[in-house]
Amino acid sequence: ESYSFVVRHHYWAQSTSNSFDIAPDRSRRLLFDPRRFKVNLPLSIKKAFREVMRGRYGSNSRRRNDYSQEAEESYVRRSGLPVPDLTVNTYNKICEASTDLDWALRHSLEMKKENECLHDIERSFNEKLSATDTKLNEAIGKLKKNEALLRERERERERERERERERERERERERERELSILKRQYEISSQEVERLKTSYAKRSKP
Repeated sequence: ESYSFVVRHHYWAQSTSNSFDIAPDRSRRLLFDPRRFKVNLPLSIKKAFREVMRGRYGSNSRRRNDYSQEAEESYVRRSGLPVPDLTVNTYNKICEASTDLDWALRHSLEMKKENECLHDIERSFNEKLSATDTKLNEAIGKLKKNEALLRERERERERERERERERERERERERERELSILKRQYEISSQEVERLKTSYAKRSKP
């Protein structure tokens, strides 16, 4: 699939121009020869090497290093692609494209790992946030409970102060009653003293 994609992409992209470097037959090189082109390619392209080389290195091959146009065209026809004029220059383009594909694959894997790391970080953050929310809710509950206790204690102190004021008013009324009684007794005593003075004055006259 990788080989088909690369060939299709480059052949169709370059089919409208003369950018293919078509060399004479003697200077053409075997396409996809891993002994000559040391390139890290996907496994599907390496499998294509073996299939193409079987067509080149069969018992009927003239020389092991000959360019086999028939084998290339046969392979491309079996792939369902148009028959391109594949040369070393085209192969180099395919190698560049396969390198780009490898880079894209590695980049996608790195992005996948980064996304997994981000998901792990997000999950850890959400767990910590949930734990923090739980602790915060517990603290808010305790705070509300303490506020209720404080309000109850304040009401109790206010009731105690009211009872103390009531007792103070009662003591004040009691003192006023005692003072009134003392005043009354003083008035009675004063009247009795005046009466005794008058009586004594009358008796003391000659």
